[in-house]
Amino acid sequence: MYTVLYDYTDENGKRNQKSAGTFTSKDEAETVQLSIDLKKKQNKFINPSGETVSKFIYRWLPIRAKLKKWEYSYLDHATRQLEKHVIPEIGSLLMQQVSPIHIDCMFAQLQEKKCDGDKWKGKEEDQIPYLSGSTLGGIYTLVKCFFDTAVSWKLIEENPVTLDKPQRDDVETSIWDLSMTVTALANITHERLHLMVHLASAHTCRNGEVCGLTWDAIDLDAGLMKIDKTIQRVNKKAFDKLPKKEVFIVFPDKVDGSKSLLILKTPKTKGSIRWIHLTKPIVDELKRRKQQVVKNMLYYGSKYTDYNLVFCQDDGTPVEPNLSEKWFRLWQKRNKGLGLPYIKFHGLRHSATTLLMYLSGSDAKTVQTITGHCSAKFVFDVYNHPIMNRQKLLVEKLEHIMYGSPPQTEQVIDIENLSMEAILLATRKDPLLAQEVYTMLLAEVAPTAAILSR
Repeated sequence: MYTVLYDYTDENGKRNQKSAGTFTSKDEAETVQLSIDLKKKQNKFINPSGETVSKFIYRWLPIRAKLKKWEYSYLDHATRQLEKHVIPEIGSLLMQQVSPIHIDCMFAQLQEKKCDGDKWKGKEEDQIPYLSGSTLGGIYTLVKCFFDTAVSWKLIEENPVTLDKPQRDDVETSIWDLSMTVTALANITHERLHLMVHLASAHTCRNGEVCGLTWDAIDLDAGLMKIDKTIQRVNKKAFDKLPKKEVFIVFPDKVDGSKSLLILKTPKTKGSIRWIHLTKPIVDELKRRKQQVVKNMLYYGSKYTDYNLVFCQDDGTPVEPNLSEKWFRLWQKRNKGLGLPYIKFHGLRHSATTLLMYLSGSDAKTVQTITGHCSAKFVFDVYNHPIMNRQKLLVEKLEHIMYGSPPQTEQVIDIENLSMEAILLATRKDPLLAQEVYTMLLAEVAPTAAILSR
């Protein structure tokens, strides 16, 4: 029997000796010994390590978050995903023990795992869905990433993640067309909510960007607004692990023992910082909002906390995104009679971006300067509904020329000789017509737009 022994220095600088195995053939043992010597000479030799997957994850997370400038919210999300789905499956294994079969088996298990968040507590088993493709894809990205890092840190020889990334689920996002947006704005009486919805549906603002808007970022005379801040609620543990240089304000806790913080910070990416030209009705509405803020400051006096926020409680304290989402959800619930499909606040941003793509002739680059998306390609790929509508019109025209059948979608409507009810009925049947009518209203009938904004 032939045993191969080799020396190595551990992370503490201590010299150790370890066996590479025992063999019945001297040639086989010498081959293993030569392989180890060659790897050492090429600086590719991996020292033995007793570090488990769980221990490595907690060492890797804060380093990765700082290097890649993760959001506090994403660090918290990534930590929870790894703790809930990865550590229970492979966390006790040594990093150098993990093989592709362990990874494949883990994802096979996760595909059969049900969601277990607060949203599903108290639900019947058959009402609880399995983890979505998007969730599995996010877990895959994290797992592949930390094993890639382990390779670059020379803790393992190769990444055991060899399977393909799980596909995202094709989920249709609900949006409002123009007639729906106009209907909503005409029926929202809550002043702050009205202005929030107006900004999101006209200028594609995110919920956190709306709540984080400050008066120093608005030029009412020039009709310009700079998106350079956002409000987020973040986990305190995640907040402690990342730099604070991009944070403007840490708002005081309202509840003792809270595990999270509300902060005002810079947006996620540099591309999210942008100047936006405001519509005149929104400028007018912002002027009225500023007058109300001044009245509140005078009324509360020393009890008023001035953070220079556009959207705040009467005493100046911030309105956080969860609260504006709640206002919007309750308004929709109380106004079901309007016949509007339910959307989240972020759905207003999707709706506005789709509209801008139509009005710009699918000029994704210009639209990107308004929306603050990461790239024009992303805007074009996700918000190509206007292209598909035009494609349908073109195919119908082709059908008319080739087969003699009249186009189904294109229609000429004499608006001047129609009643308001007939116009509304026509626009509900044809989204493209609705967009054209709304564009005319904004461009030519400013008083009407002003009334809607109020």
